[in-house]
Amino acid sequence: MHRESKWIIAENFKIKSRSRRFLIEIDEDRAEVAARKIDLLVLYGDGWITSEALALAVEEAVNMVIIGDELIWLEGKPYRDVEYLTAQYDWLNISEVSHKILNTYIRSAGYFLRKRRIANLNVKHLIEVKNLEEKYRRSREILEKVFADYAKKKIKEEVFSEALIFLEKLLDAEVLNAILRAGLTPHLSFVEDIPLYSFIALEFRGPLLWESVLRIEELHIENPKNIEDLRRIAEILKIRLSGLVPGYKRSYREAIRRRVKALASVFRNPLASYVEKVWK
Repeated sequence: MHRESKWIIAENFKIKSRSRRFLIEIDEDRAEVAARKIDLLVLYGDGWITSEALALAVEEAVNMVIIGDELIWLEGKPYRDVEYLTAQYDWLNISEVSHKILNTYIRSAGYFLRKRRIANLNVKHLIEVKNLEEKYRRSREILEKVFADYAKKKIKEEVFSEALIFLEKLLDAEVLNAILRAGLTPHLSFVEDIPLYSFIALEFRGPLLWESVLRIEELHIENPKNIEDLRRIAEILKIRLSGLVPGYKRSYREAIRRRVKALASVFRNPLASYVEKVWK
């Protein structure tokens, strides 16, 4: 059965449970949804969750992520494979995979900037950087600046900054869910102190995050902190996640899951490899 991601974005919310179902209250509105139909529950705003609802989430393997200054999540399953967990901290594995994740980010971001006619960058010099931390810093500084300079011509700077941070957290939540599903520990950090979910999300920054940010121009948003406007902003990313990846018969959400599974297989099997991609 297909299980969905449900994002709750509200000033105030309550999450209760009744008969294996979540009872979701937002202001005066109420909705019930079967727990077995939910894969990920993302919560943003002020609210509370009953202990019964938390227990139901664990029993039905529903991952729950709360968005605040940082992400807080409910881990329903303990790690049992000690050898697999230890392998995730093997520096040789981490270094090789990290370069491939960054190269995918660089190539995909470069493709996006060319496709959108924002800039025709030659990213070869970034790919060739050998030091991992230097590659991360230089690629972020160059690529993000090019995109930000362009986006701020289309969208008010305050709207751009607030929307970018908000959408980053939503995308991080989806990647975090994939990490938990794959049995990886989300407490890993491959580069500097960047959480693993934020690092992997870099791969999809162009087609998901940047594309969503540019489409905000159509919404004519004045107050990016207004809950109704945040819902409209979130809907853009949600639609993108459900859309098909060009050249593949799968959604971006499924592509994220497969990508994380591929990462997990590298740690399980020394002969497995993590292949660089260009996400379009």
